[in-house]
Amino acid sequence: MRGDIKVENAYFPKEFSQIVGLAESTIRKYALEFEKQGYHFEIGRNKARIYKNEHVVMFNRLKSALNHPNISLESAVKSVLSTVSGNEKSVAVIEESFQESVIERFDRLEKAFIKQQEYINDSLNRRDEQLLKTTREILEFKKEFIKFQESQLLIAATQTKKWWQFWK
Repeated sequence: MRGDIKVENAYFPKEFSQIVGLAESTIRKYALEFEKQGYHFEIGRNKARIYKNEHVVMFNRLKSALNHPNISLESAVKSVLSTVSGNEKSVAVIEESFQESVIERFDRLEKAFIKQQEYINDSLNRRDEQLLKTTREILEFKKEFIKFQESQLLIAATQTKKWWQFWK
């Protein structure tokens, strides 16, 4: 059921730079080189490139290729593009495994949410019961107190002396 859902994240340059671990200016420089070699990035409404999960793989490969001595940016981009275009299945497998991990995480979060909601409901029920019990006790005390006051008034009324008996 959930396997049919296709999850594809889109990142703007700032977010993508944090994911890949490169500065935004470096990403812009590398993206320009990719475009020079014929690769096309999607452009958002604000004229910024939109990066996807497959681009994370591409930029990580480019970073590792550039770590080799005596390799230029142009040749590193060409080698990455040749592996990406020739190896689209590996990108699909990575996306599928990413999708599965997202679904697993969603399921765990959903279970945690349900457990938390049950805890909250139980806590609220216990609180409500405690409030009702306390309210009943207060009402019972007030009734007892009113009865006591009435009995005191009755006693006081029966024991009051008439005005002519005040000095006796």
